[in-house]
Amino acid sequence: MADFIKNKWILLLCITVFVLLKLPALSYPFYWDESWSYEPGIMLMYKHGASLMPNAIDLFFSRGHPLLFYASAATWMHVFGSSNVAQHSFALLISVCLLITVYETADRLFNKAVAVFSLLLLATQVIFFVQSTLLLPEVMVALFVLLTLYFYSAKKYIYTFFACTALMLTKESGMVGGLVLGIHAVYYFFDRQATLREKLFNFFPVFFSGVTIGAFFLLQKKLNGWYLFPEHIGLMNWSWEMFKGKMRFSMEILFYQQQRHLVFLSLTALAVATAVKMKKKQYLLLPALAVLCYIFIGEYMGYLTRRLYLPLLFSFFIYTFHIFMQQDARITKAARKFIYLLLFFCAAYLSFCSLNFFTNRYLLAALILFLILAAYCFELFLRHFKIIFSYLSVVIFFGVSAIAFYKSKGISDVDTGIYSVMRVQAAVIHYFETNKLYNAGISAHSPLQRVHFLQPLTGFRHTPGVFTNVTDEIQATTKYLIVDNIEADTSVGNLMSPEFQPVFTVNEKGVNATIFKKNEKK
Repeated sequence: MADFIKNKWILLLCITVFVLLKLPALSYPFYWDESWSYEPGIMLMYKHGASLMPNAIDLFFSRGHPLLFYASAATWMHVFGSSNVAQHSFALLISVCLLITVYETADRLFNKAVAVFSLLLLATQVIFFVQSTLLLPEVMVALFVLLTLYFYSAKKYIYTFFACTALMLTKESGMVGGLVLGIHAVYYFFDRQATLREKLFNFFPVFFSGVTIGAFFLLQKKLNGWYLFPEHIGLMNWSWEMFKGKMRFSMEILFYQQQRHLVFLSLTALAVATAVKMKKKQYLLLPALAVLCYIFIGEYMGYLTRRLYLPLLFSFFIYTFHIFMQQDARITKAARKFIYLLLFFCAAYLSFCSLNFFTNRYLLAALILFLILAAYCFELFLRHFKIIFSYLSVVIFFGVSAIAFYKSKGISDVDTGIYSVMRVQAAVIHYFETNKLYNAGISAHSPLQRVHFLQPLTGFRHTPGVFTNVTDEIQATTKYLIVDNIEADTSVGNLMSPEFQPVFTVNEKGVNATIFKKNEKK
């Protein structure tokens, strides 16, 4: 035990601090997709029993997704209860498992320095910090993506089957991982240096994972009448302009937003310094790659009109790390395989996201892989410098994170502003509960706010009373009007009428809401 603590003290300290910082968030209400989709769906499964069958819960809540996330959370609730704290604790547990997996994967494939860098880079990301206690499946997807790539690279075939199957049963995007591994498994059949036994052991875990998810979608077709949720299919767009725009935005999220560009700029500067010191011009490939990404993200010089730019950019990614691995005498065969699979997965995953509707949190799986890649590069370059520069890099990580948290003003589910939004919306509902206005006509243009009024499970309501007249428009029976800067409100024009007067206002860190009351006619 003493040796374990000695060897893992950074990991243990990081997890302890992270969990302590997240404890206040466990009691928060459910927000955005949590409140109207995932939490109600999980609660249904909790009441009726955990199941992976496609028709286990109402499709309005499951959206046709594979149900491993729902079933896992419902099972957790049978042990620890159905409170907000219990449900958010499940999300936090998955997040802690991801931190451990990132550290252990990097340690086993590379070395302890890469493990520490990877751990700190992930733990200090705003997007991960916010997502870590939300009842959403993206952290679980990221966890299974990493486990799948690691087990497959390390030739742990039984674990590969379980991880890959779990990945694809968590969300449809997980099938990208199965596809990438499947292509590699077929390609491996043409490796003349591998024995038939090795080829079959490499192939069967992926094959049987595919059979499992295939069975799920066949059941989906039989029970629900379709393979994939029709609404999601309707959101797919195959136009080049839309694909290009989403791909550009994806890379902006990954490499620029939430101050991540400062981390990658630091890495680029370190690559230049290493190239000069060691007289290895190969390391200048990283600054060149950074310039190409900058051109793409910034839409400069008209290059985006050329369809060859994207495949050339991804090819340059692969070439750059191919050269880096050639320069690394310490890299193992498993680590080399992991990096290649990582790059191909990210290319396929970003393409999948760019063809579909997506929001920032969907990119968490790709972000974590790029952070591990960045950690590998930091260690590769820093091994040529004194140890003080490694400590300086850690200081930079924390400094960039501090700036990112300070500037995190957004109200989406990847920004710390959501906590202000929840407190403001809770204060609005508290006003109506305190004044027992359950039957009053209330106009709330915000769909989320209406859900919070009408669904007690969201955690915003604290009394047994039922609100009976909440609408999205001002009607003849409307007595109270809610206006906020959280979502666009088309009813603002009605405020010009003197019949509505403000009676309650709440403001927190730029997020505000005002309740207006209609004057009684004399």
